[in-house]
Amino acid sequence: MSFGSISAKHFMTEQRAKLQNRLSRFWEFRFYYNKESNFDRDETHTVIEMLFYPVRWLGLSVYGEPGFYKRQDDIGLALVFKPIKTHEIRIFNTFVDFARLRRNDRTDTYIEPHVPTSRGLVGRIWRETDTVEKKKSDKIYLDGQEKFFEYAARWDSKTRWSFPDQSKIYDYSRYFGSLFWVTPLNSNTQLQVRVQIDRRKELEEDYALGGIAGGSIRDRGFLITRIRKLNLGPNENWDLTFGAMAAYRKWDYFGESVKHTTILPHVWWGIKTWGTGAKQDRVVLGWDSSWHQGQGPASLRNSFDQSSVLDLRFNLLYEFNFSQTASFRLIASVDLDEIGTRHTWEGGAGQLKVSF
Repeated sequence: MSFGSISAKHFMTEQRAKLQNRLSRFWEFRFYYNKESNFDRDETHTVIEMLFYPVRWLGLSVYGEPGFYKRQDDIGLALVFKPIKTHEIRIFNTFVDFARLRRNDRTDTYIEPHVPTSRGLVGRIWRETDTVEKKKSDKIYLDGQEKFFEYAARWDSKTRWSFPDQSKIYDYSRYFGSLFWVTPLNSNTQLQVRVQIDRRKELEEDYALGGIAGGSIRDRGFLITRIRKLNLGPNENWDLTFGAMAAYRKWDYFGESVKHTTILPHVWWGIKTWGTGAKQDRVVLGWDSSWHQGQGPASLRNSFDQSSVLDLRFNLLYEFNFSQTASFRLIASVDLDEIGTRHTWEGGAGQLKVSF
């Protein structure tokens, strides 16, 4: 669970939970919860899944996202392949809002055959660490899997959504792909790389006026790199994390476009303080900056979008470690460009992480 101030009137929140239980040799239950609120999205998803394994390497899945309004319910089918113990491939097909056509308490509806369907695959390959060796020392070791690779692709089919009360039809589709790689460079250094791209097409038709009312094609790309070095310093109780994120966004509006380019480098230095072993707290000092460039007609950009801006921030983080599987972080940020003004305080954030 994470939260943080992103403006004078808004909080960013991110809440995730995942529960998994092998009920028997053949059956497995999974539960997922995800709530994300920021300037890009405000979504909540609760997914229940049952898997049946007729053989060790193959699982058959039925999953759904139930809610109070049946028009918003999703249901899906998936195949889960496990060619080896540490490689899982999931191929899925989700029928989005599958009951909207017949169980709708509103007048909007989908125009068949263009009903929403999400298809794709997610693959994960990993190598587990030796947890016994980690418990023999007070040193900080690489968390989770030492090696991890994830690849994903998704296609949201073309959908035509009719709103008769407004005399409008909303037409959209989306494509998405991502790669995520974690690997050790040596005994105390870890590299993380994430690449993500997606495209969303939107079109709004006003059939009362007999024409196109609006629409856009949005392209996004992200590249995140991070290196973490552990067990540094004279007492081997320091850690250093540094990296950068590069983001590119483009919106095309019938020949005119808006472009955003953002680069965010960061450096974090941490030192262990009170406690021993996995219960040792940490103080972390951080510096990060963000360079943003906005391009395009002013009429298509919001008031926060600047043509070019560079921000510098100093961050102070305290991490409470309750056990090897539970921690809580508090973060405070200062705007280095506004030192001595009423805008010096940049904001704060918190994060709670518990593994079951």
